[in-house]
Amino acid sequence: MPRAGVVAAARQEVSDMKAQLAALVGGAAGAVTLTSDAALSDDELAEKARQAFLEVERMLGQKTGKSNGRDDATAIAVLEAENERLRVEATALLMRQQQLEELVASVIAKGKAAASNN
Repeated sequence: MPRAGVVAAARQEVSDMKAQLAALVGGAAGAVTLTSDAALSDDELAEKARQAFLEVERMLGQKTGKSNGRDDATAIAVLEAENERLRVEATALLMRQQQLEELVASVIAKGKAAASNN
């Protein structure tokens, strides 16, 4: 089990890489805006994602040189834990959204029923 300091350092490194990736994608996009990204086809979006992934791998290779298996296993474990946490959070948010939608529908139905009784 990695120590808290190791995990914190890994999270910071991931945050730094996210910032670098955002800068790269933003810089590479130039005048491309988010609205034009919505118009891209699935194939174009997949290609952009693949290029971003390859750029991150290239940056990691330059930063660490040849990484050993243990470092990779630790990084994978950290990412898997973060992924699981995000999945749980997303599931909770989706359930809350569903509850709120049901509540809104209930209030609307009660309002219509009250209006028809008057």
